[in-house]
Amino acid sequence: MKSPGLRIKYIRTEGLGRKYNQDEFASTIYLSQSQLSKIENEENDVTEQTAYIIQNVHGYNMNWIINGKGPMNYFGEEKKEGKLNLRFEEINHIYRNVLRYPKSKETIEAYFKIKDIHRLAIDQIILGLLSDN
Repeated sequence: MKSPGLRIKYIRTEGLGRKYNQDEFASTIYLSQSQLSKIENEENDVTEQTAYIIQNVHGYNMNWIINGKGPMNYFGEEKKEGKLNLRFEEINHIYRNVLRYPKSKETIEAYFKIKDIHRLAIDQIILGLLSDN
């Protein structure tokens, strides 16, 4: 992998345990699909900020991404492939559900504004509803 763009394409297509399309991967690093495409096709340079985000979200060393030097992995294999990706997928799943149900954002924000005792009661109600299914 001779260029930063090709290294990022490798991460996206082979380095994360499954092949992400450009749109999916771009959303994990706060880029648009078109920005990612330009980076992978070497039309735009990889910024340090983007490399830093990839390092912290996906566990790939930013120095390796930008310069091709140093170890490829920033975290140990266990963290890179396990805990970090699992946590991101969990957060991403919740976020996409909130987007699907517009009222849920307002409800979640209200939930954190109420007293702890009321929050516990709501938790009990929700768990009861789930056990009925």
